[in-house]
Amino acid sequence: MNQELQQMIGKAKGEVVKDPDHGLSFGTRKDVLRALGPVLLEADGRVAVIGRGLIRRTRLCVAIVRPLLPLWDEYYAPNKDPQLMLELAEQYLLGKCSKEHLKNKAYAFGGGLMNSDAPETHLAFAAGRASVCAAYVAKNDEILQADEGMSEEDLLGPQDPDLWDCAFWAAAAAAGGMPWIDGFSKERYGAFWNHYLDIEVSAAWASVPE
Repeated sequence: MNQELQQMIGKAKGEVVKDPDHGLSFGTRKDVLRALGPVLLEADGRVAVIGRGLIRRTRLCVAIVRPLLPLWDEYYAPNKDPQLMLELAEQYLLGKCSKEHLKNKAYAFGGGLMNSDAPETHLAFAAGRASVCAAYVAKNDEILQADEGMSEEDLLGPQDPDLWDCAFWAAAAAAGGMPWIDGFSKERYGAFWNHYLDIEVSAAWASVPE
């Protein structure tokens, strides 16, 4: 792990301690994600190229979502769409799945989820959304900079759920819900983010040699 990433992790861990909910802000998290490697784009500036950064960020997503799959199974087994999202993300990185196939499956599952959110299935929904986001990261990489369609405000504190990232949905599922709903546990929220920073970010970095 390089010095930049070590510094970002240290900053992030301090934020988790100080935050009233023991959360990690979008802005700080994006600093950590950037330190995993550059975002590589094709000449048109729109299509992400598979490189060290994208592979690490995708593997990070897959790693944090996989333990949450039982939350989905509790309500929706034998449907295995979240598991499929993770499998396709990994296969795409290995050249065993086309980008078009990954996109079609992720869009189909993500669209179907929009009609399934209900209080009693909120954690399953969050786990499902996190899995779709993992597939999107494999396809497009994380959103790490503002552009013509996104302001700096949208980037650092998005209000639109479509802009919430994989880690945000995964953290909510792990913590019993979003920070503003009944059932949320700030202890579990903090535990998720500390595990994310201490274990999963480091493992994602180590998964691809420099």
